[in-house]
Amino acid sequence: MTGLISGDIHQSWTSVPVGDVIVRERQRKVNEAHVKDVRKSFESLGGQLQLQPIVLDQNMILIDGAHRLAAAKAEGWTHISALVLDGATDEDRALLEAEANRVRLQLSPVELEEVWSKIYEPAFRARARQNQVSQLKRGAEVPAPVTGNSSNGDERRVVQSVSMPSAAKQATGYSLETLNKVTDIRNFAQSATASEELRSAAQKGLTKLQRPGASVDAVHKSLMKMKEREQTLSMDPSEAQRRLLEKRLDQTLTETTLLAEKLTGALGEDLLAAARQEQVAQESLRGIRVALTHALAAVVSTECELAGNPSERLYQLGAEVTRMLSEQSIKQLGLEKDDD
Repeated sequence: MTGLISGDIHQSWTSVPVGDVIVRERQRKVNEAHVKDVRKSFESLGGQLQLQPIVLDQNMILIDGAHRLAAAKAEGWTHISALVLDGATDEDRALLEAEANRVRLQLSPVELEEVWSKIYEPAFRARARQNQVSQLKRGAEVPAPVTGNSSNGDERRVVQSVSMPSAAKQATGYSLETLNKVTDIRNFAQSATASEELRSAAQKGLTKLQRPGASVDAVHKSLMKMKEREQTLSMDPSEAQRRLLEKRLDQTLTETTLLAEKLTGALGEDLLAAARQEQVAQESLRGIRVALTHALAAVVSTECELAGNPSERLYQLGAEVTRMLSEQSIKQLGLEKDDD
């Protein structure tokens, strides 16, 4: 996420009194076990020696290094090495703290969703508005959301357009869909209207997602199934049955569409390659064709039963299926006639 820092920041290295560092509310709580690990690192390095400085703003407010600072205090240090960022705003400080944790891969899915919704997304939208206003003042078209600017060498700022999903992926490593799933889980856990069972399950799910790298999809899918089951049980039986049948129909449509895409793509090429190598594979192809014919007949029969005159409808559908089968086969075989 480039270009989101609002201030003109200058950095300098220095040694600062440990007691002068101001620690405000942090995005992450200090992990005592990690503090012990840092203290061991200090000891193994022979005393007051840091591999990484803490990071402060010009007001001595801590941006990064809470565990290093806690370890230094525990070791009785009077001073600690620091990188001071002069010119950082409150918004910059929050963004820099999130970045420091993110690049070290220390944030869990829950934490990443929180820093995205509270820090990155607002910064992204603010920068987009800023660029839109800038473009309008120069009489240019309103740009798409942006993350930063680049220079083409002639002092003009060139807007770099990027979508919100791309920004989310770049900032957190997770897709926007996954982050939204974490938001759903959090909302379930905090909902005053959700059932106690659903709320409790969501709270347990959030606990699982406190671990970096935890699977968001598994937790979300389980909660959505629980919610759907609760909604079904609360419905009128006839309405519940209608929704169930509608869902099955939609699922069947999705599955058959995906099968068609596979057979006209890489899977179809694999079938052809296999059939060319072995005679028995050709029999398998025939079996697939017969199975698909039976499946198609079941769908056609259902459509005919819905018609006032099944016999007439069968004739119509038979002609349509034959025509489509012929057209698609000719197209896939490359046998279309040249109009010239």
